[in-house]
Amino acid sequence: MRTGFIAFLALNAAMLLASTLPLSNFQVQTPAGHGSHEQRADGVWALHLTPPGKSALTVLGMPAEVRLEGWKYLNFTARSVDQEHHLLYFYLRRQLSADNQASFYSLIEVTPDWREFSLELGRPNREGGFRFTKGSRNADRNLSHGGQLLSLQPVANEEAKLEFKQFSLSKVRLDLPAEGQQQAAEIQRHARRQPYTFAKIIQAEAVPLSGFSIFLPADTGAAEKFAAAELSRYLQQVIAQEVPVQNTPAGDKIIHLEVQPAAPSEAFSSELLDGRNLRLRGNSPRALLYAVYDFLEKACGVRFLVPAEYGEVVPQNHQLRLPLFQDADQPRLTYR
Repeated sequence: MRTGFIAFLALNAAMLLASTLPLSNFQVQTPAGHGSHEQRADGVWALHLTPPGKSALTVLGMPAEVRLEGWKYLNFTARSVDQEHHLLYFYLRRQLSADNQASFYSLIEVTPDWREFSLELGRPNREGGFRFTKGSRNADRNLSHGGQLLSLQPVANEEAKLEFKQFSLSKVRLDLPAEGQQQAAEIQRHARRQPYTFAKIIQAEAVPLSGFSIFLPADTGAAEKFAAAELSRYLQQVIAQEVPVQNTPAGDKIIHLEVQPAAPSEAFSSELLDGRNLRLRGNSPRALLYAVYDFLEKACGVRFLVPAEYGEVVPQNHQLRLPLFQDADQPRLTYR
């Protein structure tokens, strides 16, 4: 019995090795003024990115030819070591021929805890995949066509201390158990549409979401700051543009997050009447967070189907336009 079990484990290990290609021995460069990098004895790459302007980057070049044909996921494990959450643009550059090069990016969140990433190659319209960003003239924009992997490039828009390890290509996702993989596949087939809508639509598709910033006074509590961070994070995934949180109103289009104590404590509302001031209100800090998630569902089509990252559906729509609207709601069941 024990011999058979060991043989079974050996077979599983062999199958996993056959379906993965480790990536190592990178030729790493951090441009002058962008910070520093170091490879430790345990194989971990430690990056300290310090943007001289809008962003900072490190380039992990391939030391030998690595082909993308036949591989479905780029995998790695990462964490921040400055105890901050960082939203990074993770770029991949590939070459089909000498005159056909292209770069693709994926938006990822790196947290203080080690986290495994499996970024799907060749699905530009799905969360966790790569989108084309630039390339040579007449560049092929489809990453699923394979080609030679030239480099990987994490980019930060703020100072960040990060660690990366265990880079590989694989034919299956490596960050989920079997049950999670099945569930994730079902969720990825979920329709990218918006069945929920605001209670009162005054004018449909009146104003682009692009260009809004989030206003939250500096003296607000932790719950309100979390609500602002969540709103910023998901909106950036939807439109692939920065939606900053600011302590003073700035710009022509502002998202105001407001707590107005009243009963019932978990009721919330939202409105956009003039095309410039979007207001999300809650009768309590918790209700404000409800208002944020409700807005993301109704305005952007975001879905929270399972309490895990793969259980979220975040449609990407770079040209998303908001209606002029009014809305109010409250949870059907109170929090316990």
